[in-house]
Amino acid sequence: MERNWENQARIAAAKEKRKTTLDLVSYEQKLAKRRKERAHRVQPKIVFPNDDNKLKACPAAFAWHEPPKIPPLKEEENKRRTRTKQNHPTLKRDYQAAPRPRDLDKFSLVPGPHLLVDPMTSPLRLMRDWNDDVLAAVWKHSQEHGQIKGLCGEYKLELRRSTELSEGDLVSCLNIVQYTSGAAYKASRTGWHLPSKRTEMANSDMVYILLRATEGTRDAFGPDLDTNIVGFISFMIDYDDPPNEHRQVVYIFEVHLAEDLRGKGVGKWLMFTVEAMAQSVTITKTMLTVFVSNKDAAQAYEKMGYSIDECSPPDRKTRGRIIPCDYRILSKTWHAK
Repeated sequence: MERNWENQARIAAAKEKRKTTLDLVSYEQKLAKRRKERAHRVQPKIVFPNDDNKLKACPAAFAWHEPPKIPPLKEEENKRRTRTKQNHPTLKRDYQAAPRPRDLDKFSLVPGPHLLVDPMTSPLRLMRDWNDDVLAAVWKHSQEHGQIKGLCGEYKLELRRSTELSEGDLVSCLNIVQYTSGAAYKASRTGWHLPSKRTEMANSDMVYILLRATEGTRDAFGPDLDTNIVGFISFMIDYDDPPNEHRQVVYIFEVHLAEDLRGKGVGKWLMFTVEAMAQSVTITKTMLTVFVSNKDAAQAYEKMGYSIDECSPPDRKTRGRIIPCDYRILSKTWHAK
């Protein structure tokens, strides 16, 4: 009994499979027949205007209808219109190319209307409310209130982008960095590389505040440096390191002063001025890098409110000993008013 039931089930499954196979074969045969009929179907012929038998050869739906011909203007009317266009001031067209903006490479084009929009890291953002006259006024105010003391002579302040610096000023700033910090660079693992340092200082987003000695002022960096620049600070708008990469900061790259100007409040004035410029564009954090060997600068920054940033590289531990890092990244954060 049980074996007969198994045989019947097997026979029924085979019939169902055969039926499915036949249905599939029948469907494929019908599909092939339709494709063959569609391939041999006569398509309507489309004839273009240069064909003489266009209306006879193609149906009305595919007939070519020529556009109506516009009668040509009379010669006198055409001359009158041309003369009016030449004499009319509003109809004249000037096909001269528009002048190229001076700082087109400092901007980015936004889609839609062709508007020039400076990016968030553009130095123009910092220099909208600051110029040489503003710096001179702040300098004079600081001297009157005793924040800058003991200066002998007059000094001139200049706010410049790196692209506005002359070749001589850029070379002078580079020589000043080498004169004051060259030994620290050479003692570090990174070393001193003049071309790479020049490229960094010539960054198009870099901003400089130059302190120049006027005639009669004897302050200078050294006998080998032929320049009237006795101090400068360079900085730029950048983005913070992870996990705060969405936040903008002002990164201070270089701060250098002649030895005769140190301890008189000039360096602190330069730092606070950069912080005020950052605050004017709603940036509430400044950062800088200092060599561990430069203990005097590290103590001065600490007095100004700077501390080790969370992105500062830690000391390395290897084989039971600690290898200190050559530099520290310091930062200062304050609340926007």
